[in-house]
Amino acid sequence: GSAGLYLRARAGCLPIFGAQKLNGRDKECIELQEWIRTELPDLYPGQPVILINRTTAYVMGGMPGEEDQLQNQPEYVFSRGYSSPEPAFLDGFRCHYIDTVCEIASHHPLYIVRTLPEMKVNVPYALARDILLSRRRDLSLSLEEYHRRHEFVWSVQDQASTLCGVKILNPLPYICSATGCPATEDGRPLYYDDDHLGTRGSLKLIPMFQSIFRAEAQR
Repeated sequence: GSAGLYLRARAGCLPIFGAQKLNGRDKECIELQEWIRTELPDLYPGQPVILINRTTAYVMGGMPGEEDQLQNQPEYVFSRGYSSPEPAFLDGFRCHYIDTVCEIASHHPLYIVRTLPEMKVNVPYALARDILLSRRRDLSLSLEEYHRRHEFVWSVQDQASTLCGVKILNPLPYICSATGCPATEDGRPLYYDDDHLGTRGSLKLIPMFQSIFRAEAQR
């Protein structure tokens, strides 16, 4: 028989019920939340759902130097806005996130992909500049830096897994080594900017996604 994937995506949207963009430009994001709540439950019953987001950036702000996301500034609000990821905001986010993913998990097998490593530079641009200047730099992120930035979101996802059986997919074993996460391979970029994998990087995650379908076939 035929097989395929159904993709529902909106750029820069956090699909968590009640989340509103701080800048107010969130019509598409609210529509996505409504679709998840009202239409997804009856769509392809029994088929796995995969949730992929740059969640930490929405909670903690962007990486240093990013033009479109302020550092240490949450991009979303719930009942009220916060100018920094203070404990009250993080507690609210935790509750909304867990409520949402557990609701999805109540009607579909749900897999959440851990946040990808975020590089400190636009990788293709930095690599091209290094080539022009005949220099070599270590364009990578240490595992210590990765875990320090994503510790909170990992804890929230772990809690959801414990509470309602959400399954976690960790991309680090596929794109990182025991010490760090490289931005390039054989002199070519694995990312097409600072935080999105390019074709070369994405291909490394094929075995991770294949594991979903093997697991579901055995259910």
